[in-house]
Amino acid sequence: MIWAWLVGKVGKLVAAAIAAVVLVLAVVGPFWLAYHMGWTARDAQALHEAKDARIAALAQLLAFGEQVNGIVGDYVLRRGQGEIVYRTLKQEVPRVVTVYRTAPGAAPQPLPQCLFTRGFLRVWDAALMPRPADGAGGADQAAEHTDPTDGDDLIAEGLDQQTVLVNHVENAELTHNDRLQCAAAIEFLKTLPGGAR
Repeated sequence: MIWAWLVGKVGKLVAAAIAAVVLVLAVVGPFWLAYHMGWTARDAQALHEAKDARIAALAQLLAFGEQVNGIVGDYVLRRGQGEIVYRTLKQEVPRVVTVYRTAPGAAPQPLPQCLFTRGFLRVWDAALMPRPADGAGGADQAAEHTDPTDGDDLIAEGLDQQTVLVNHVENAELTHNDRLQCAAAIEFLKTLPGGAR
C-alpha cells in the first residue's frame, strides 16, 4: 500500500511538473518563437540588402569598365589614325624638299640647298625640350649648351631640308600622341567618383 500511495504521489508530482512545463511553454513559447522569427527575418532582410548592394556595385564596376574600354578604344583609334597621317607626311618629304616651281604650270627646278647653323639647331631643340635657365638641368645639358654670342653658333651644321622636315614631322607626331594621352587621361579621371575637377 505504501507503494501504491508513493506511486500515486509521484505520479501526481510528475503530472504537476509536466503541467507546469506545458504551462511555461504555452506562455513563454509564443514570445520566444516570435522573437526568434523576427531575428531570422532581420537576418534575411540584411542578407537580401547585402546581396542587392553587391549586385549594384558589380553593375557599377561593369559600367566603369565599359567607360574605360571606350576611352582606351578611342585613344587607340585616334593614335592609329595619327600614325597613318604622319607616315603619309614623311613619304611626302622627299618630294617637297628637292624641287620647286616658279609659277603654276612651270617646269620643276632643283630646290637650292638650305643651310642650317648650329644656332638654328640649338633654338630648334630648345623649343622642343626647354631647359631651366639656372643650369639645374645637370652637367650634360650644360655641356650641350653653346653661347649664342660665340662664333660656333653661326657655323653651318650640314643638315639638309629633308632631315629638318622629317624631324619636325616626327616631333609633331610625338606631340600629337602626348595630346591624345592627356585627353584619354582626363576622360578617365572624369569617370572616377567625383570626376575631374
